[in-house]
Order: sequence, then structure tokens, then C-alpha cells
Amino acid sequence: MYQQDRKAQTILRIIGELQKRGFASRSALATALSLYTSTVSIRMKELLDWGIIREVGRGESGSSGGRKATLVELDPGYGSFGGIYLAHDRVTASLFTPGLQESDRRTLSLAGMGEADVLTELADVARWLGSASSTIPLRGIGFAASSVVSGGGRVGSSSHFPWNLGEVPGLLAEQAHCSLICSDNDANAAALADASLLDSERPNLLHLLVYGNVPTIGSGIFLDGKLYRGSEGGAGELDEGLWPLEGDIALQVLRLGRLLGRFLDVDAIFISGVLDEEAKRRLERSGDAEAPKGSVRFVDDPCWVEKGAALMALHEHIEIITGVKHEG
Repeated sequence: MYQQDRKAQTILRIIGELQKRGFASRSALATALSLYTSTVSIRMKELLDWGIIREVGRGESGSSGGRKATLVELDPGYGSFGGIYLAHDRVTASLFTPGLQESDRRTLSLAGMGEADVLTELADVARWLGSASSTIPLRGIGFAASSVVSGGGRVGSSSHFPWNLGEVPGLLAEQAHCSLICSDNDANAAALADASLLDSERPNLLHLLVYGNVPTIGSGIFLDGKLYRGSEGGAGELDEGLWPLEGDIALQVLRLGRLLGRFLDVDAIFISGVLDEEAKRRLERSGDAEAPKGSVRFVDDPCWVEKGAALMALHEHIEIITGVKHEG
């Protein structure tokens, strides 16, 4: 299993680099990832055989001339990965290519709804994902919720999340006709998307997901390249009784980031969510000065959680086809 795990991790690193670059040669990928060119070539052949990547022509010759290197990219025709985000007041579903380009999106309001209605809306967006990707396979769906999500996908209520939804993955799998369903907390999903941006095989990072309109805050934690969830999946949950989000929200967020970042020894702090424009500007102006080390970055991407959720599904899909995990 160790060899299979290393193989899967190498393939995921290659895919992650292609998601950043768009396209690259084997030698360029080997240099960027500090891997032997022969190792990259072996894994690239597997990716070509599976149809996950495709060759797209040749690049420029080196300074000494010679044959131009063959370039490859992630093939958008390989399949779609869905990301569903169940927030405090809405559910959003997005379809992504393997390169994490959003190809379609749907949003439904959940204002004033009870648990039965929320489950109905989740079933609706799952059916939409299944039908919207009819031209190419739907390889997997990632589901993220603004509450604690257990390892089995059970979504419980919290102080700002009134619904107790039980086990959601079975519902999504049935309605979307997709057997691969991953689920986690929304800040955890966002942190996974953050990790794809850092040039490190084992990143340490903190993601703060802020809802200034609720108000509440959650966190996702990556330590030594792995998402830290804790024994019950709630490691990143922040108790508003201990850290109330009130007053100057930008200052509160920076103080919390500095406190957690110092003790976790993180390389970078990422912040996203619903904040007014002034709070965003204050975060961007004073973020680096408040950070214990590394950088503070505000992610102004409206589908960042959905992207992280889809990335969860893509990672598990790779682990299945490389033999690390069994499907179902």
C-alpha cells in the first residue's frame, strides 16, 4: 500500500502543477516538483493511458537547441467534478474540469426553509449535476457544509446552522447517479484549494472563512501537508462564545489569524467569505504586518469552497484508480 500511496501522491502533485500552469513539458514538471524526469515520464504515461492528460504540441527549444519538448495539459474531456456548497442561506452547485475551471453553476436560496425543504433542494442540485455533465462523465462530487460534517457525511446543526440533515452522501449519490461522494466542512474544503496554490509538498496553512453578515467564522487547518480534522471532524470549528465576531471584523479576523498562525507555525493564512469592501481593503492593507510569518491572502473567488469540494472528489478519484482506496 505504501508504493501505491506514493504513486498516487506523485500523480496528484503532477495534476496540481498542471492546474497551476495550464500546460508544461515533462522536464519542466520534474524541475518544478523536484522529481526525476524518469519518474514524471512513467506517471505521465499512466495519465495519458487513462485519458486524464493529453499532448498539445511542442514548446520552445532550449538554449542549446535540439528537439522541442512535448507539452501536455489536463484533458477537459476526461470528466467533470462537482462541488456542492451548503451555506447558511443557500446551496450552490458547480461543475469543474480536471483543471479546476468552472464550466457551469447553479444557486438556490434556502431562506426560511426547514430540514425537509433543504434536503429537497440538495436533491435538486444533485440531479442537476448529473444531467449537466451528460456529455462527459461525472467522476465525483465533493460536498461542503457550513457546519461540522462527520466522517460518514452526517451534517449536524450548530449555532448558526439550524439544520440537522443526517447522512447527505447517500442522497447525492442516488440523485446524481454518481458513486463517488466526498464531504467535509466548508473551511476544510477551502483549505484544500489553498494548498494547491502553495509551492510546497507538505504545506502548513490556515484558512479563515468569514461571514460578516451572520456573523461567524470557521477555520480549516493544513499541517505537514494533511488536513487536520480531529477525531470528530470539528478541529477547525470556532466557538463564538470563545471568539465572538463583533465590532471591527477585519481586526478580529487578523487577531485570530495571528493567534492561531503563531501556535500552528503556518506558512500562509488565507481568508475568504462574505465581507464588506472596507473590511477586505483593511485585511489586504494590514494582513502581512499582522501575520506571524509568511503571508496573508484574501481569496476573492466566489466559488472557492465549491472548487475545494470538487478537488476533494478529484483527489479521491485518483486514489481509487491508483489502488489506494476502493470505490463505495
